[in-house]
Amino acid sequence: MSTDFIANSQHGVGPVVLPTANLRFGCWRVESKRGQGRWHTVYLVQPFGANKAPRNDYSLKAVTKGLSDERHWQAIDRLARRVMMHELWQHSGVAPILDAELDRFPFFIVEPLIPGQSLLQLAKCLCDWHLSKTLWIARQIAEVLNGAHHKSITHLGLKPDKIVVDANGKVTVHGWSNTHRFDQRCWLPKESVGDVFTRAPEAFFKDYRAQPAADVFSFGTLMFFLFSGTWPTCGRTVEEVERQQKSLLPPDLLKVSRVCPEPLASLINRMLSKNPLRRPTIDSVLDQLVSIEIDQIGEQQSQRR
Repeated sequence: MSTDFIANSQHGVGPVVLPTANLRFGCWRVESKRGQGRWHTVYLVQPFGANKAPRNDYSLKAVTKGLSDERHWQAIDRLARRVMMHELWQHSGVAPILDAELDRFPFFIVEPLIPGQSLLQLAKCLCDWHLSKTLWIARQIAEVLNGAHHKSITHLGLKPDKIVVDANGKVTVHGWSNTHRFDQRCWLPKESVGDVFTRAPEAFFKDYRAQPAADVFSFGTLMFFLFSGTWPTCGRTVEEVERQQKSLLPPDLLKVSRVCPEPLASLINRMLSKNPLRRPTIDSVLDQLVSIEIDQIGEQQSQRR
């Protein structure tokens, strides 16, 4: 959906692997090029002198060469925001920054390569999952956002291709290039539907300042998708999505989902409120998800007796 580089490629699960030769960034040797977007090029890298076994792969995101001046500085800013977030706060559900070069060319950051599949890749499987599994994934996303909000950090870019689930069900939240501190004036891209289809209504305004309620709305759109396999809006242009996010009520989740219990549907509906003051905090969302998850476990045990 996004015209930015696809997160799946960054995390080692995408199909694009392009050969490179004699390319290096600092102490990192490029193994292959995995994707390129508006601002950045993503490479699979290894440190120089690393033993061949056991092998650990790393993802390097670098500012793409040949950008316009505006794009160039946007690209550096997006990398700097990712590094800023890492310096302020770290979490087991967020990939750590292992190396960064932002004060001179070449501009890049390095993260461990996280294996898994994105929610976008898993879309066809979601409706076949047991409710408890989907709740567990949603709770892990909420835990990451809760940790960030307690440090006054917003994500502001939560999308299905930024959520990676490994073979054991562990979630890693990527896509922190839009991150801002609370009440910081924002620059957020809106060049494509992929940029905006989970964006909160208030975040479309030019004078918007980052608030945690916007993440709650974006998480609500992801939750709607997780439990129904569809999206609460369906605009085909940025303008259509913006209009729908600001004025169109989402469908009744109980009517479009086969598995969503009523308390969860009510929670998601409140998360998708057009008024940010009426949305629950991420603390409240997490508490309610835990409560719903416990109730579902109790129901499963009762059914087995």
